[in-house]
Amino acid sequence: MMKLPGNRMKLRNQRAGKNTDWHHALVVVGALALLVQLGMQSLKAQAAGVPGTWKVIPDIAINRGFFSVGQPIAVVSANDIWQVGYAMTGHWNGAAWSAITPAGNYVSLSGVAAVATNDVWAVGIAPDAANPFNNAVTEHWDGSVWSMVPAPSGSTNSSGETSSQLVSVAAVSSNNVWAVGWTDTTVSTSSFQGTLIEHWDGSKWAVIPSPNAKGSSQNTLTGVAVINANDIWAVGYTLTSNNQTLTMHWNGSGWSIVPSPNGPYDNWLSGVAALATNNVWAVGATNNGGEYVGFALERFALGNGTESECGV
Repeated sequence: MMKLPGNRMKLRNQRAGKNTDWHHALVVVGALALLVQLGMQSLKAQAAGVPGTWKVIPDIAINRGFFSVGQPIAVVSANDIWQVGYAMTGHWNGAAWSAITPAGNYVSLSGVAAVATNDVWAVGIAPDAANPFNNAVTEHWDGSVWSMVPAPSGSTNSSGETSSQLVSVAAVSSNNVWAVGWTDTTVSTSSFQGTLIEHWDGSKWAVIPSPNAKGSSQNTLTGVAVINANDIWAVGYTLTSNNQTLTMHWNGSGWSIVPSPNGPYDNWLSGVAALATNNVWAVGATNNGGEYVGFALERFALGNGTESECGV
């Protein structure tokens, strides 16, 4: 379990340039202090005005996927919600959760995205009959059953041995779906793990070229978020001298790496959410000298012309 340090607060205001930079803040569960420092309405004040309370809902027996990041829940409506995991998916019909078996054996699903009741995508990893390694898998729900849809492994060398995984998925529309993860190709004793981004155009999945951090042989994408067809974010991490955050952006024609801040030690991003072009959040963890703490990045401009960074 991650160990959170005691309260540590700092606020740094600096002059804002164009709204194109990531900024970071260390956060604890709830992120109350962070949101207050950002000039947003206090969560406590918001909660006081929201009717109702949280309650525990009986769930199904479902194990998380092998790679416990990604986005394992998707909402179509209040009565149509999906969750995914290892060799199982779960569906909420407004009254109860029910277990629905995915297609294929030993499928480990880590991400799910819903376009409509009869158009849901799940991604993950599964044994590959063509080689001894596990590889990326995608499944589609048509309203009545899950079926496997072929997805490329993203091999970087046709003469090598490849394993791959799609970790997270997001949909713009029924014929515009994005999935991200990693692909690892070994040739002889040399191995290279690169980012893997795939696109569904309504008929097939295809690998879309994606960059890797300079000087790194290990690159992983763990989350993807859609604003519109020309504004999509993917996040993850890369290993150079230590693990560093990795963020990249799709502008409608290509993916490019966008610099993102890091703590002094190891850093990972595990998920991303996009509210608007200038309001995108990514979360993960950082090793703060032996202590693992929550880590958040934000692409956000304050209305008073300043940018703030705070740690809790």
